[in-house]
Order: sequence, then C-alpha cells, then structure tokens
Amino acid sequence: MEKKELFRSKMLAYRDAFLKEYGTVLCPQIHKLLFGRSFILSDDGQREEFLNIPDHAEKCATVVAKAARLAAEIILEDEILIYEL
Repeated sequence: MEKKELFRSKMLAYRDAFLKEYGTVLCPQIHKLLFGRSFILSDDGQREEFLNIPDHAEKCATVVAKAARLAAEIILEDEILIYEL
C-alpha cells in the first residue's frame, strides 16, 4: 500500500473509532455528552463556568487519553500483525 493510501486509511480508521466512542469529533458536542451542555470557551463567563465544574479536568483528560490510546493502537496495528506472523 502506498504511503498516502496508508495514511488515509489510518486517519479514517482513527476518525471512525473516535466516532464510535463519542459519536462526534467536535468539542462542543463532547461537552454536551460529558456535562449536559456545550460551552463557548472563548467567552470569559462560559469558560469560568466550565473551569468551575468540579471534575472537568478529569473528564476532559479521559477523552484525551482514549484518543491517544486509539491513535496508538491504529499506528501500531501493522507492527503488531508483523510480530504475530
């Protein structure tokens, strides 16, 4: 497979896996899922309200950790197959 095709297939696999996990790739929609509403973080008042949610850091960090895990799994997928042979 050509590098460009491999890159495209892995990006699509990543997007699809993330969508399966969260239903969206957009932060405002993920905010709704996690906090019941979206926030406009460029608005000082809404940003302050968001930052005052007791567990916002943990919930957002969980999303980032899952995203990183998904990316690593997809990136390493071919190498794992080679070692299994």
